[in-house]
Amino acid sequence: MLTPQGGVRSELTINRLAPDRFYVVSAAAAERHDSDVMWRALPPNGGVRIDNLTQAWGVLVLAGPKSRDVLRKITDADLSNEKFPWLSGQDITIGHAPVRALRVNFVGELGWELHHPLTYQNVIFDAIMEAGKEFDIKPFGIRAMDSLRIEKSYKYWRGDLFTEYTAWESGLDRFVHLNKGEFTGREALVRQQQQGVPRKFVTVEVDAKESDPWGNEPLFIGKKMVGRDDHRRLRLQHRQEPRSRIREERACRTRHRAEDRDARQAPRRPPHRGLALGSGEQTAAGREKSEQ
Repeated sequence: MLTPQGGVRSELTINRLAPDRFYVVSAAAAERHDSDVMWRALPPNGGVRIDNLTQAWGVLVLAGPKSRDVLRKITDADLSNEKFPWLSGQDITIGHAPVRALRVNFVGELGWELHHPLTYQNVIFDAIMEAGKEFDIKPFGIRAMDSLRIEKSYKYWRGDLFTEYTAWESGLDRFVHLNKGEFTGREALVRQQQQGVPRKFVTVEVDAKESDPWGNEPLFIGKKMVGRDDHRRLRLQHRQEPRSRIREERACRTRHRAEDRDARQAPRRPPHRGLALGSGEQTAAGREKSEQ
């Protein structure tokens, strides 16, 4: 969802269930925010109704290179790429539990979000863990997911996506379709596209042996400030700035804090690195195809 200036107001998933029925998934931290935005946008004629399912529905995420093998053991649905492609959703059953399965996740690996009535959650969880025993399945936490989504360059609302940066600047080009009719922020995006995008969101890798950026710091190439760090990401004011130069100049390790000296002597935090799930070792080319 965009602002009239083309900035990113929020990020969510929409599954179209019927021509006039949609299932909207928002981040837990953004529930009230997104709900408020949608309620304010309701047409005055009462032609659209919003039902909040937060207290009635839950979700389990099954992700990793063996996730299809696990899920196949507990459902009769066809999970192939041809019948269940990326960014699609289907209603399936796991045992006797109804599940709305979405081929999308925030990890960046092959996987599904399994949405379900909360009364079935324990049944579904137990079925997944039992089916995954032979693959050494393990639960993982939000911090592990954060490391994995950074490796995939997936962007996080209020961590990477802000109203002050447009959809073009935030690297959301593939989700923007200017020819679909009017929508909030369209005029601003058209204008910026014609004038040129002044900065671009990129992901850089930091040497774990050196000091890491702490987040929301100015970043420099030489003496020139080129952007700011948002959890190991870098926004450049010039699109053509080569990444090799960024790494060579070690822009993302620049410190401009008075307490920097003391911070360097403090116990180091674990570096933000992706965690392998199952046989998840991948080459750079493999990561591009990981969701297949």
